[in-house]
Amino acid sequence: MQSSTTIREALFIKSLSLIPKHEKIELLSYLTQLESKQLYFHLEDKLTETLHKQYLQLAGKLLAGEPLQYLTNRAYFYGLNFYVDARALIPRPETEVMVDYVIKNHADSKHILDLGTGSAAIAVALAHNLPGTAITAVDICPQALELAKKNAQAYKNISFLQSDLLTKVSNTQFDVICANLPYIGTHKFSGVHSNVSKFEPKKALFAGEDGLDLYRRLFVQIHNKGIQFKELIIELADRQYSTAYKLAHSLFPNCQLQAMNDLNGTKRFLKIKSQS
Repeated sequence: MQSSTTIREALFIKSLSLIPKHEKIELLSYLTQLESKQLYFHLEDKLTETLHKQYLQLAGKLLAGEPLQYLTNRAYFYGLNFYVDARALIPRPETEVMVDYVIKNHADSKHILDLGTGSAAIAVALAHNLPGTAITAVDICPQALELAKKNAQAYKNISFLQSDLLTKVSNTQFDVICANLPYIGTHKFSGVHSNVSKFEPKKALFAGEDGLDLYRRLFVQIHNKGIQFKELIIELADRQYSTAYKLAHSLFPNCQLQAMNDLNGTKRFLKIKSQS
């Protein structure tokens, strides 16, 4: 009975009607090992009983709030495919703006530092587009670094370091520092979807009451260690920009500070440019 279900019929199972069609397409693409575009040419293909059961199980988890990317172990970032699981945050499309900016404005960089690399989405996207640039990717979590290394196997210009921010970073000069650190506050800026905090690693999400604790520590470390950079770019939430600006200005008074919006017009990034 189950084996008579076609891919088309699987897309229109009534009990799964709350799942967006593109997500069901992604699940079926993952299970059948067909690309999403190819799937449309196989709508009348029958699913085996095993695949049908797997599809229903995964769809049930999706309805319960588990991220699609964790169910399929794949996420797309800056045109590249990444293996993802609960060891690191799912790469967000908003962060592509940072990558795009660095590629277009720092193509001649010799050394870029990626802090809080997670799945290595930023590091790999930069390494892919700037093959002549050395990328150092840092994360405090050894499990996240295992995942990052899996995604970066093809890129010889990426090196990895387990470190609490800059604690174990020996270099003192970088062209660009990209920091996408946890910035969700446990109080004032805690407006995160419950499914995100339920399924994605909390250590990669939260950073003190206002969400800026790690950036405070980072700014002090850069100042105290005498780290030289052409540009430091941090990702944050819109409502944090004013506070982050004041923090940066207090420690980098001679730098040019500028906001950069994401594609939704949100002040997602603070750019700190050296004037030397």
